[in-house]
Amino acid sequence: MKNRWGLQLVQWYLKNQRPLPWRKNQDPYKILVSEIMLQQTQVIKVIPYFERFVSAFPNFESLAKTSEEDVLKLWSGLGYYRRARNLKKASSIIVQKHGGKMPENFEDILNLPGIGDYTASAISSIALEKPFIVFDGNVLRITSRIFGIATDLDKKETQISIKECLKKQLGNEKPSIFNQALMELGALICTPSSPLCLLCPVQNYCYAFENNKTEELPPPKKKQTTEIQHKVAAVISQENKWLLTQKKQSKILEDLWIFPEIHKEQKESFKKNHGLELTLGKKIGFVEHHITYRRMKYEIRQGFLKNTVAHNLNLQWFSKRDLEELPHSSLTAKIMNLVQGR
Repeated sequence: MKNRWGLQLVQWYLKNQRPLPWRKNQDPYKILVSEIMLQQTQVIKVIPYFERFVSAFPNFESLAKTSEEDVLKLWSGLGYYRRARNLKKASSIIVQKHGGKMPENFEDILNLPGIGDYTASAISSIALEKPFIVFDGNVLRITSRIFGIATDLDKKETQISIKECLKKQLGNEKPSIFNQALMELGALICTPSSPLCLLCPVQNYCYAFENNKTEELPPPKKKQTTEIQHKVAAVISQENKWLLTQKKQSKILEDLWIFPEIHKEQKESFKKNHGLELTLGKKIGFVEHHITYRRMKYEIRQGFLKNTVAHNLNLQWFSKRDLEELPHSSLTAKIMNLVQGR
């Protein structure tokens, strides 16, 4: 394989990079926020959330001292809410143990809540110019095609081999530029399907292009089986307010305000959880909500209570305006829009 295609890649990136807000400087805080938000979320969706978030919380100190509720409120709709909680916890640790500055040591970064090898490598290289190679789906796809790797890219030994090859390409280039150039190439040119090979700055070094195997590499992963869940959500209204419950001890939507869920197979679940008797009225409509491999189909029905709601921190009445100030799921917004005929 011919070498030193890294230089051509960097030159291409400097001319063609997208003007993303977290690229304006190498602020470790903003890079951390962007990397956490970009986990399993597309760039185009992240941008407005990122801008609102760093405007409200411009540094580690401001994020550390704010309430979790305020953090979740700004995160509402972005999904994977555990990321937001971990980001706040990480900021608190950075303030308490590292004087409000991102630690220089890789292991210290890796030990922060919610940060794995990928994110620690990204912060170390992009923010601190440490010579780490950053792996994401884009980088693995590119290297599979360039080097002609047809083995399982999730295997540790495969990734170690790829890292060694990429370190040779890094050369004297800045790690921040080289890693972002790789990710940018995967996002804009070396896409999962129908890559724009004729526009690729490293096509002359690419095994897949030379051997017409860009659609075969990387080898396809086994798809996660979609899990379909059928649920019922009750819309209980009173004087232009709706009864919402705060979900607790759940892997998804934890601490967010949602319309009460009434599982078809658990008729007494609402009474058991809240001490209230509920009857269901007519159907209002249907809403679908997807979280990773889960496809949840909600039947939305009117709900009526047989007794009064006592003071309950996890079950309260809210107006639509109140809801805008609460940490809530996009599922809640979908149901609200359906109820109001939007």
